[in-house]
Amino acid sequence: MFGSLGVGEIIFILGLALLIFGPRKLPEIGKQIGRGLGEFRRASNELKRQLNTELALDDPPVYSPPPPRPRPLPPPVAPASAEAAAEAAACQPPASEADVVSAEVADMPSAERASPAAEVGRPA
Repeated sequence: MFGSLGVGEIIFILGLALLIFGPRKLPEIGKQIGRGLGEFRRASNELKRQLNTELALDDPPVYSPPPPRPRPLPPPVAPASAEAAAEAAACQPPASEADVVSAEVADMPSAERASPAAEVGRPA
């Protein structure tokens, strides 16, 4: 709390101050010291604030342009007719066997699908 002073040393200093100044004068001296420290703190804070203000006025403002806006995507073009859709499907690469099987399973009613318990060999 008081740097390198221990509790015994602080008690000795307070006892010595009590003997020198007396019990009536000691509270007044404590108030004056407290007021002086408070005034010093206020003055140092004001000086810091004033220096920061002056330094901020010396720096020119930094301009940063706004970020560019993303361009909207054009809407997807739908085929004009069923013939155009068939042509578009013909241009697609052939589907793999896994894609065909998963599409068939997705089209099956849920009762016909194999349950995970049936795959393991346990009753569902």
